[in-house]
Amino acid sequence: MRRVLSAVAVTGLAAAACLVTAGAASADDSTFSVVGPESSNGGVSLAQCPSGSHLIGGGYQGSPAFTNGGSPADFVDSNSPSAVTPNAWVAKFHVYSVKAVALCERDK
Repeated sequence: MRRVLSAVAVTGLAAAACLVTAGAASADDSTFSVVGPESSNGGVSLAQCPSGSHLIGGGYQGSPAFTNGGSPADFVDSNSPSAVTPNAWVAKFHVYSVKAVALCERDK
């Protein structure tokens, strides 16, 4: 089993993504991701692990805005486990839309 503890950020003119794992993740099919619905501009997206699995990390997918000078014009308000919904990851951009991504592991 390979253990992964990483944070990945990819930014560009078209897309941004961040994924954080908070525990052991294996290279087999015991881990999988769930992508939440795209939020409205400035809204929240929630991705929840299904029954029979538990949350081990998460992140987001989004399309950031840039000024004419190329500086980011948006920022991440939230990118964390949900404090309200069990086994779920929540993400929110300040201005534009985002999709939460939950990293799940099947219960043994």
